[in-house]
Amino acid sequence: MKGTIATIFLVTTPTIVLAANCSAKQFQPIMQQRNAMVSCWNHSDLNCVVNSFYADDFIYMAKKPIHTKTQLLAHYKNNFKNQKTASLGKLKLTPLYCRNLGSDYISQLLHYNLSKNGKISTGDDILIWQKIAGRYKIITDFPRPSQQ
Repeated sequence: MKGTIATIFLVTTPTIVLAANCSAKQFQPIMQQRNAMVSCWNHSDLNCVVNSFYADDFIYMAKKPIHTKTQLLAHYKNNFKNQKTASLGKLKLTPLYCRNLGSDYISQLLHYNLSKNGKISTGDDILIWQKIAGRYKIITDFPRPSQQ
């Protein structure tokens, strides 16, 4: 085939594998924290959620950034707590991606599913965890609801 140029195109479908690394041993401390935080939420214990899992110097990105635990408690009470039943609903956090950001920092992308009062809210959340006094705490919480 003199003078003929053959071109081969390799067509592949991109595959995104995100969940596999969150189960790695190095991420077990934050996965345990995540499970404990979900348990606090599902028992409608906001004090446990805020005081046990957030660092003292954190940022929660709501419509306006929240920087104090008092503000975060008020935000959760005003936006999530059923005033009649005091329930926060049922929360499920599914890890999508985890990454070490240094010896004491881990980023985690989660998908959340919150069902309460017959309604379901979903979205994604980026958490940055910092190891403080031997325990991981949230220093950045950046939830984004799904567009419905």
